[in-house]
Amino acid sequence: MTKQRPVLPVADASPAAPAAAPRQRRTQAERSTQTRQKLLDAAIQLAHESGFSRLTINDVAKRAGLTSGAVQHHFFSSRELLRAVAEAVYPIFQLSLDETAHTKSLQRRLDQIIDIYWSMYRSPEYLVFWDLLFGTRGNAELREVLATMQKDVVARAVADLSRAFADIGLRRTAAFNLWTFVTSQMRGLALLAIFEDKRVLDDDLGFLKKAAFDLLKDQSKRTTGA
Repeated sequence: MTKQRPVLPVADASPAAPAAAPRQRRTQAERSTQTRQKLLDAAIQLAHESGFSRLTINDVAKRAGLTSGAVQHHFFSSRELLRAVAEAVYPIFQLSLDETAHTKSLQRRLDQIIDIYWSMYRSPEYLVFWDLLFGTRGNAELREVLATMQKDVVARAVADLSRAFADIGLRRTAAFNLWTFVTSQMRGLALLAIFEDKRVLDDDLGFLKKAAFDLLKDQSKRTTGA
């Protein structure tokens, strides 16, 4: 009987997989920043859902899945939390109209600008900011902060509209009138958006675009003296 030779294992010719890089631990500052943002997100969600009546330290902590102590570590008081919320939602007002610069049709250009504005007014962050304006009348310090933000929004919006329609020589006063008309209508539509059917709002937005274009033409005639 022939004795069988043992089968030797075949060496794996493929190169060994590189060892996984050790996972870097977050720094204390990174963890603190992430926790603060988590608390702000929770506060904005609560404010959007139920208004600022529910924006207490305990409610925010519960929504964020953290302790009340964690909230107080980042925000020493409810007033400080409210101010942080206002500063967190404020960037939604920093709109860019650059994409409309190459649109030759005045009406189409204005329609694009109104659509950009509407995307902001329909956002949860805008409703939170609006609720802050009405819900913090007794907080003089926060009211001052909000008033400063509003002035900045108006100044930048007027400058943006003047540049957007520089080809027809739209002056700042005319740009302010146009901005005031459009945004006052949009604030009403934003409140209606909570209750109304989207198709109704689309019709309302179409009427707004037509009325705004009529106003733009009127302001342009006054500027040029036509």
